[in-house]
Amino acid sequence: MPRSYHAAKLPCREASAPPWWLLHARNLTVRDTDSEKRRKAVKRDEMFAALTSNLKAEIRSLSGRTIQETDGPRQLGGHSLKIMEAITRTMKELRIEVPRDALLRTRNLGDVLDVFEQAAGR
Repeated sequence: MPRSYHAAKLPCREASAPPWWLLHARNLTVRDTDSEKRRKAVKRDEMFAALTSNLKAEIRSLSGRTIQETDGPRQLGGHSLKIMEAITRTMKELRIEVPRDALLRTRNLGDVLDVFEQAAGR
C-alpha cells in the first residue's frame, strides 16, 4: 500500500536534528559570478561613459555637447528629475546601489562618480 503524504501522517524529525541545508553547507563554495567580476572590473572612465550616454539620452540639449566631470546641474541645463533618471539608469546598468542621501550631497558629476566607486567596493 502506498504511503500517504497527508500532513498529519508525515514522520516528525527530532528537534535536535539539523536542517537539510546545513548538512550540505560544507560542500558549498563561494565563487564570483561573471556579473560580479564585470562589476569589479568597471573603471571610472567606463562609469563616466555610461553616465554621459544616459544623460544625453535624457536631456536632448546635451546631444552635441562635451560633458566633463566638473559639470554640475546648472551646466547640464536639464531638470533635476531628468538628471536623477540618468543617474538611476546608470546605477542599474552598473548594478550598484547608492543611498539617495549620498547622491544629494554631490555637487558635480565627479562627485557622483566618487559615490559610484565607493558603492562598487573600491
